Amino acid sequence: MNFQSKGEPLGASHYGQIYEIVKQLRGEAEARQLDKARVGLAQVFGAWGHCGVSILKQGW
Repeated sequence: MNFQSKGEPLGASHYGQIYEIVKQLRGEAEARQLDKARVGLAQVFGAWGHCGVSILKQGW
């Protein structure tokens, strides 16, 4: 999936990406579902060099 922008603030884009990763890892992404999703990476880069990176893994 390629979610490039939800505009500013930076957090809105990043939380949107994290939400999609959680849906994928739970197998709840319906038509967007990837087969055997186990790990997801969310990355955003905003104004003035602010960035966010999150790596989510299925299970404990």
